[in-house]
Amino acid sequence: MKITNQLIRSKTRQSSLQSIKYLNLSNLEICILEKLGSCCKLQSLNVSHNLIESIPTTIEQCPQLWSFNVSNNKVQSLDGFGRFVAIGTLDLSNNQLSWFELSKLQHLHILDLRLHGNSQLEKDPYYRIHVIDCLPNVWMVDGRLVTTAERIQVKLFFDDSAVSERPVRHKLSASRSFVPSTQKNREVNGIFGDRVIHLMQRFPRQDVFNIDLDVRRLQYLSENMAQDIIVHSSNLSQRREVKAVISETFLVEMLETRKHDALRCNMFIMLLLTSLEFKIPDSLFKETLELMKLDKFGNVNGMEVFALSRESRALVSGILLSAVKVERVDKQTYFFRRVDCMINYIFVSTTCLLNVLNLAQESLLLLLACIASIDRC
Repeated sequence: MKITNQLIRSKTRQSSLQSIKYLNLSNLEICILEKLGSCCKLQSLNVSHNLIESIPTTIEQCPQLWSFNVSNNKVQSLDGFGRFVAIGTLDLSNNQLSWFELSKLQHLHILDLRLHGNSQLEKDPYYRIHVIDCLPNVWMVDGRLVTTAERIQVKLFFDDSAVSERPVRHKLSASRSFVPSTQKNREVNGIFGDRVIHLMQRFPRQDVFNIDLDVRRLQYLSENMAQDIIVHSSNLSQRREVKAVISETFLVEMLETRKHDALRCNMFIMLLLTSLEFKIPDSLFKETLELMKLDKFGNVNGMEVFALSRESRALVSGILLSAVKVERVDKQTYFFRRVDCMINYIFVSTTCLLNVLNLAQESLLLLLACIASIDRC
């Protein structure tokens, strides 16, 4: 199917294409990204589950683009990101990308990047290490925050490997040998949407990498993801009631509550993970939240978080677990080590839209181990 103005209008129910901010063109057998020039204010584009093989430069016609979901396609080329300076969410999962193609993202500031499901990348046993090494400006990879400590660990990994009998080599060089002239000076020629400008004002290029930067990034990610969750929820007809009760600050408020009540937050994370893996009646969750006094986090209604879509709950879990990771950067607890493994599995299975009834026995055992360990935190 081709993208036409008529198709866009039918999906958004808006007569003015210039006012469209969210566009869902998933599952339409689209082969080429085109005809997007009229959507000059487009911030969120979902073209997942199509037949797209490349990201063309035509996406430059959407300078405000901030959330781009092109998962579950056949993408092999990323040429279209040359002039982009930053993007909030970039979902490239379940495609056909190579390590060389990632070089076209090296300049890009990416808050939330999803690459799982690209077989050429994941077959490498050091997949996450190489992604972090290749992309110096990525904040979160596959739902897991990249902290300053983790970047240091990646550097030490390659330093130690270089003097070993079987060194692991970098997938990409530090700088590309050839850069088109139109991309050389992005300060002038780059695409700066409103949210990119806001990001650059909050995080200047000369920022020092340390735990303080990790904390600030986590808060910014919380603000950014909360907005994306609200937009996503408001565009799902079956979830329209969520829009009235979830605020843009709900994730930030939950992080603030965690500062003085970490144990309750850990218990809430476990229940969120449970909701992702099992089909449990809402009434039972409500009773459990009330019994464990988890129904309120500041001004946030816990049950309304559980009313979010499964994908949104996975994102909330990732943010809350990232807070644990930042807090325990020097000494990872038993709780974090166990749950970090589980959140990665659940994030991947959620975004791949696996049937929740096809549960792995190992996940159940890990969940039970995590619950048993809560008192040790």
